Amino acid sequence: MMQLEHLIHPVKEMVFSSKGTLSDGKLAIQKDDLAALLDDDPSVRLIGIEIARPGHSVRIAPVLDIVEPRVKQGPSQTEHGKGKTHILRGAAVMGVCELPGIQEGLVDMSQAAGWFSPFSGTHNLVLVFEVRNEAGRVDADHAIRQNLFKAAEYLGSLATTCEPDQSVRFTWPLPQNDKAGTGLVYLVQSQGDLRRTYLKGQAMDEVMPLSLNPLEALDNAVTSGNFVMPSNKTCTYIHQNNPLVYEMIKQHGRSIHFSGVILANEMSRLEDKEKVAQKIVHIAKDMDLSGVVINQEGGANTLTDVMMICRRLEREGIKTVLILNEFAGEDGKTPSLAETTAEAEHIVSTGNNDFRITLPAAETIIGSDRFPGVENSLKETASLPLSRVHSSTNQLGFGYLSCSADGAGNQGSVSKKEGPFRVVHYLNQFFGQIGGEDKADAELQVREGPVGPGMAFKMLFGQKAEIVATIICGDNTMGTNLDEISASVAELAGHYSPDLFIAGPCFLAGRYGMACGAAGKAVGEKLSIPTVVGIAESNPGVDVYRNDTYMVPCGESAAKMKQAAEAMVELALCLSKGRSPETGSYLTRNIRHSITRTENGAMRAVSMLAAKMKGLEPKTELPLPRFDRVDPAPPLANLSDSTVILCTEGGLTPKDNPDRIEMSMATRFGKYPIGDLQRLDPDQYTVAHGGYDNAAAQEDPNRLLPLDALRDLEDAGIVGKVGNYFYTTAGNATSVENSEKFGREIAEDIRRQFKQKVGVVFTST
Repeated sequence: MMQLEHLIHPVKEMVFSSKGTLSDGKLAIQKDDLAALLDDDPSVRLIGIEIARPGHSVRIAPVLDIVEPRVKQGPSQTEHGKGKTHILRGAAVMGVCELPGIQEGLVDMSQAAGWFSPFSGTHNLVLVFEVRNEAGRVDADHAIRQNLFKAAEYLGSLATTCEPDQSVRFTWPLPQNDKAGTGLVYLVQSQGDLRRTYLKGQAMDEVMPLSLNPLEALDNAVTSGNFVMPSNKTCTYIHQNNPLVYEMIKQHGRSIHFSGVILANEMSRLEDKEKVAQKIVHIAKDMDLSGVVINQEGGANTLTDVMMICRRLEREGIKTVLILNEFAGEDGKTPSLAETTAEAEHIVSTGNNDFRITLPAAETIIGSDRFPGVENSLKETASLPLSRVHSSTNQLGFGYLSCSADGAGNQGSVSKKEGPFRVVHYLNQFFGQIGGEDKADAELQVREGPVGPGMAFKMLFGQKAEIVATIICGDNTMGTNLDEISASVAELAGHYSPDLFIAGPCFLAGRYGMACGAAGKAVGEKLSIPTVVGIAESNPGVDVYRNDTYMVPCGESAAKMKQAAEAMVELALCLSKGRSPETGSYLTRNIRHSITRTENGAMRAVSMLAAKMKGLEPKTELPLPRFDRVDPAPPLANLSDSTVILCTEGGLTPKDNPDRIEMSMATRFGKYPIGDLQRLDPDQYTVAHGGYDNAAAQEDPNRLLPLDALRDLEDAGIVGKVGNYFYTTAGNATSVENSEKFGREIAEDIRRQFKQKVGVVFTST
């Protein structure tokens, strides 16, 4: 039996002092002693040692790895998972450095960042480095990480003569109980330089799945050298405090039988991903597991691993719960996952990477005041997505963020002023009492007060609301230019300073439904007020606009006018009181809202698995998204008289990355000339992509962008001509919105040059 004891020393204050001590929660650091311990490495230079305290107006960037101060005591000092380990709980050591090609995370210490930045609540010793001239970034990374470990051990050593506030003892294996065996499939990302995870100091790039003693996981056996996607990579601190391992040990004998951990790397190549999935199933069967939690580390590339493993385990009768983050777009309307499998029925969400937060101006900056995705100095008010906030959506469930489809998203709120709230109503020509189909070309117009169905609304609202204006437009007029005329509807509505906008009910009328949806969207976006549309569920306007407005289901014909008006007014009155309407009072929306929960992601995942093991069907936090399908364009009739353009999402750029394309979550693409080049010279190109092992592409960029092969086809007359430019971006966790935008802009640029007889070879990682 293996035994591990954590000796916990809470840190409530961190200061610099003439002597290094730990007393009554106050950690005093002798800066010169610490600096003397750190290597004068040929790759990096230590240029600053700073302290960042919770609640202070301090912003730190770019933050690389974060380590918890720990030190082993006694004869087991070199062994993981046994003996005694002193831990300074509440303290962290951070490395800060601008490594070439690395876009690491931001940590903000203000209270405003508390929910989003897990390390805004720790007392942080920040080591600031700079890369020496001509030093390689791989060597610099190694030197920085080694210095972080040394600093963490130095701080931990200050506790060895102190009595701990708490002693937590762990043993393995755990005692048997009557519950079926459950375990953790602990996935890490290790896919080449600067994208590595280490097991006992050895890179896991080619390591096949193995059974890991959980106590080793809690005792520094797994460390991070992964500098891709700061929001959801797992830094060393979180590996040291693996929340899923902690929670499974805690719940052993209560709700589960914790049987062990399967540690596995998310491989780059598809064939290796398949081998890993097969090996995990084999180990799970050997361990007699009936259920597992599977975490992810990374973006879309690694989501393939998760779904493949989930599918294979479920088909072998082993129940699964996944713990993932989402890429749902800033507005929550984008499909959250790049890949799914039907077996992934139970998922815990750790938040939306694309959710944008605003942080107040900072008094102090540690590191650089420039940061990817933030236009101005970091000292100023900063608006940025969670993807840039260090560890914000960590997929081991370290934090409390999540997403929900409940509610109605980013709709505005009704004014809370005294008296009745003001309503503007939209109708088509028929319900606006202008005429029937013969008046479908009626121009946009406005009338004071209620018209037609508005009289029923007036009666139902009573003294609580007043319809101040009715906007009317013919269905054909609106249908000819939905965007332009709905914008005019919003402009007209704004003249009346409404608190709420209602449209319809339009029942099953397709043109009217599209008009109501478009008007609701435009008014909501321009005036930031709630908008309500009455509509039949099968109306085509539902699929197009259900995410942009509250849509109240109302029958298929005007025979249901009374019931429709009652339902719309009931929802409107709910909004007027500042309440979220009940689910079911409006049509379900495909919007993901960022929320916080009372339990962290790991607790929720283990609880969900325990419920599954009891035969229950717990509600998933992330229903599988539905994807748009795009029909491919017809093939070129004759390649020999056509131009072929090269395009890639593999991140290939000229050596200096002139457009600063991000390695992950790209916000831009590049267009670069290739002229008469016969092949791409590796000395002239680099790869700005952090989601795969790109060593082969760095060695020979033609593997990523096959210019050499296309030139051979051109010389043989099989291809008429190779385009003079190539297009490139990084597909690593890049949002669907940006991807669609890039595609449209690239297509438009190609069409400006070629009206016909042109095709694109698009390579993907």
